Amino acid sequence: VDTAAAQAVQPGYSVSFPRGAEGVYTVALFADDPRHDATLHLDQYSGTLLADVRWRDYGLVARTVESGVKLHEGKMFGLANQLLMALVCLLILFGAVSGLLLWWQRRPAGRLGVPPLRHDLPRWKLGVAIMLALGLVFPLVGASLLLIWLLDRLLARLPAWRRLASD
Repeated sequence: VDTAAAQAVQPGYSVSFPRGAEGVYTVALFADDPRHDATLHLDQYSGTLLADVRWRDYGLVARTVESGVKLHEGKMFGLANQLLMALVCLLILFGAVSGLLLWWQRRPAGRLGVPPLRHDLPRWKLGVAIMLALGLVFPLVGASLLLIWLLDRLLARLPAWRRLASD
């Protein structure tokens, strides 16, 4: 505790006890703002500081992950962050519900099939660019989008699927 205070570790840290004869005491703080994270390793016999790992020691990937997790959890900027994340959740819900309602209005009369395709619509270049950018920045999103696109192309070629979609 004295070493944590001397190393300016903010309150709220945890202390893990050594495991075995060669283990170390670990003081760890995972703050709401990852720039205040700290991990100290202390020799169990002498109390000597063996390691002091802080934000400055994190690489680009570690900083990105830590910041992303804290933003996602709504911890980094307090109430404003939580309200923003709540808004994002509500917009996702709104998108799902409005998509269902729009499909319901456009579906073939009395059936559950696919609405007729309008050919007068312009290409949505910005939307495609956004999806491509997200796919590059977030590879799992990109893989998911690619898989959905391939599945859509495959199913469109199957006569049984075309009949089902048009009924």
